[in-house]
Amino acid sequence: MITYGYIYCITNPSMPNYVKVGMTERTPEIRLKEANIYDTWKSPTKYILAYAKYVKEPLKKEKNIHKLLEKYTKRIDRTEFFETSPETVLEFFELIDGEMWDKNDIEVIAKRPKMSRELKALLK
Repeated sequence: MITYGYIYCITNPSMPNYVKVGMTERTPEIRLKEANIYDTWKSPTKYILAYAKYVKEPLKKEKNIHKLLEKYTKRIDRTEFFETSPETVLEFFELIDGEMWDKNDIEVIAKRPKMSRELKALLK
C-alpha cells in the first residue's frame, strides 16, 4: 500500500550543529508538538521545525536520506540525529520529489491524497 507523509528536519538552539531528520504521517506541526510536550528527545529548550516535505512513501524516503546523511555527515549513535547544518540537509531534501511544507498553503494541503484526521482538522 502506498503511503503519504512528511520527512522533516528539526533543530534546537541548545544543540547547534545538530539536526534530527525523521518522518511522520501526521503533520510536521503535530509531530513537533509531541516532541516538545512529551520531551521525546530530552533537551532544555524547545525544538524548532526547520522545514518538511510532503512525500510519497515517507518511511522509504527517510531511510534513504539517513543513508546519505550517514555517508556525508556524522550520525549520532544509531539515532535520527546528525552532526550537520539544516542547510546541508536541505540540499538532500531538494533531491526528493514532493512539496515543501507550508502550513498556510491550505489549497495544496486539501488536494493531498488520503488526508489524515489531523490534517482535516487543520482545514476547519
